[in-house]
Amino acid sequence: MGKLAILNIALFIAVIALFINLAGPKDITAKVVFSLDQSEPKCIFELQDKQTIIDDMSVCCFELQKQLACTHDNTINGDFICSTSSYGAQYKVNAKAINYCTTQGYRIKTK
Repeated sequence: MGKLAILNIALFIAVIALFINLAGPKDITAKVVFSLDQSEPKCIFELQDKQTIIDDMSVCCFELQKQLACTHDNTINGDFICSTSSYGAQYKVNAKAINYCTTQGYRIKTK
């Protein structure tokens, strides 16, 4: 193989690596998981034992982005509890909602 062919292959591999870096492996994984999950995204706001369902996912994602962390919890209806503290308001969301927000570019802090 000539030097030019080896150079072309190296450049092609570099382009692929840069594209993956640009897209972000986590974003690609989130999109695949989101498309495979057949459940509906669920977002519930809870304050002092009063629950409100948030149907608008863009509002939910915006609010989740403000929270300090979303922790995984299998003991509730949703898969994650997002909050700024262990007391007060909480958002209970399922994995589909977290994946939706991630694919839409929101920065959700999960543990």
